[in-house]
Amino acid sequence: MFSVTRRARYLSYGLGLMLLCGGSASAQASLSLTAALAEARLNSLGGVQSVAHIEVMQQRLTQAGALPDPQLSLTLANLPDMHLGLDRDPMSQLQIAYSQRLPFPGKRALQRQEASHQVLAANEQSQAYQLWLAQQVAYLWWERVYVDQTLRLNQEEQGLYQRLIDTSQTLYSVGRGQQQDVLLAQLQASHLKEQQLGLRVQARILAAQLNVLMNRAVDTALDLALIQAQPLPPAPSLDSVQAMASQHAALKSMEADVASMRSSRDLAEKDRYPDFNVTAVYGLRDGRDDLTTLQVAVNLPIFAGQKQARLIDERGAQLMRGRYQLQLARLEQAAKVTTAHAQYVTARQQVALFEDEILVQARQSLDTLLARYQVNKVDFQALTQAQDVLNQHQTHYWRAYTQAWQAWARLHAAAGTSIEEADHE
Repeated sequence: MFSVTRRARYLSYGLGLMLLCGGSASAQASLSLTAALAEARLNSLGGVQSVAHIEVMQQRLTQAGALPDPQLSLTLANLPDMHLGLDRDPMSQLQIAYSQRLPFPGKRALQRQEASHQVLAANEQSQAYQLWLAQQVAYLWWERVYVDQTLRLNQEEQGLYQRLIDTSQTLYSVGRGQQQDVLLAQLQASHLKEQQLGLRVQARILAAQLNVLMNRAVDTALDLALIQAQPLPPAPSLDSVQAMASQHAALKSMEADVASMRSSRDLAEKDRYPDFNVTAVYGLRDGRDDLTTLQVAVNLPIFAGQKQARLIDERGAQLMRGRYQLQLARLEQAAKVTTAHAQYVTARQQVALFEDEILVQARQSLDTLLARYQVNKVDFQALTQAQDVLNQHQTHYWRAYTQAWQAWARLHAAAGTSIEEADHE
């Protein structure tokens, strides 16, 4: 049985292949997945927000369990007939009182415990956000790769149709071709231009979404160098990924929330016991001995059935809700792992099928028809259909390839492992 650390290394095997285009040179620096992840991690407003939330929770922890502020009071007592002097009545005095409320033993410790669990929950939630952010950046980056590859195929097919137009015109000029062949090729070329417009819009939309995650201006242009498909890493065992997912940061955050709710319920139970109020009074008298008074007071929870008991029930219900939410989250996390694992395995099989069979057969079919068309042994429509089939298969191949890496990113996010920075050479 692999250890969790070893399983994490095993899952990270394919990330070096996943982070492509890091070393390509161009006039404008291309955005690799490595760079996108690093920039999003550094500049994401969601990340800044989660750090600020941690700071809030830490400041609350420093206040938790502190004693209530004491009270200092001055009193002119026992003055006859509103006479402000202290010499007319032996009980007239200036009283200086200091009062301090002392919570029942155990309350302050529970307050600190509750706050410490909230700090832990905030830290784990920040880690969970980073995992989500990496998944989103990887998903959008690979989606943009798919669109760029589809644009490349579109441009190549436009060039091919232009050559077919030239060939058709040549054959027509010597009486070996038909004018409808020229018109059909021109129609196909126009249709490809229309598709190109839609793909460019998709590229701009994806660029805007990536810019938001990296905290850039939404209209910042993104350049992703065209990549070469690389072998996909083998799928890890489902059991190993599920073992890592059971320690996911999002689950740990919810566990800390449940622990905080438990402390809150225990604190509500402590409210059935009285707090203490200790008061010391020093009375200054004119020409007589001063007086000292010590007082201890307690609140009487005589309405506990209407107040404290109801609060205990409320906190208990909150705790049960938190436990059920945690159980549901564990099931959902396991489902995410299973789904992402199945999607990756399926996409990887599809990629292998395209590479080993479908694309090879489609290219061979097109080459054969093109050679026969040049000697006028096959009609132009059959040739264009073969070209369309090849283009569709190439587009589907890149769809399966990018979906495989997207599923790989989801698998990492579901398992709770980060996408490591390593460019593909």
